[in-house]
Amino acid sequence: MKTTRLILTLVITIMALKSYSQNSNEFRFYYGISDSELLREPMLGGAGFQSEKLNEFGIKYLKLVFDKFYIETGINYSKSDVKIIPEFVEEPVISGYEKLEIVSIPILANYTFWKYLFVNG
Repeated sequence: MKTTRLILTLVITIMALKSYSQNSNEFRFYYGISDSELLREPMLGGAGFQSEKLNEFGIKYLKLVFDKFYIETGINYSKSDVKIIPEFVEEPVISGYEKLEIVSIPILANYTFWKYLFVNG
């Protein structure tokens, strides 16, 4: 019950903020998933790693500095299983898995060209 109430409150708050928002400030929420199924296998004999089951979500805030140029910041949380492949050294090697969790606070410049085209850096 508490979780449902919290989610409902959060959705209503976001809708209220969006309805009174101006073009100079934006909040963005995002979620993404990824996997490395299509990547090449590492070279034989060399060490390496492979990210699997990546989940990412976060909040971004954009502040308009001048016409079509924004400063973007926020908080991002990423979680992934990483397969570590050690270097071959004359004996059989065993690959291992580690959990990787990262919290980051990026600061980016954002320039918007048209309605849906932009560049971040």
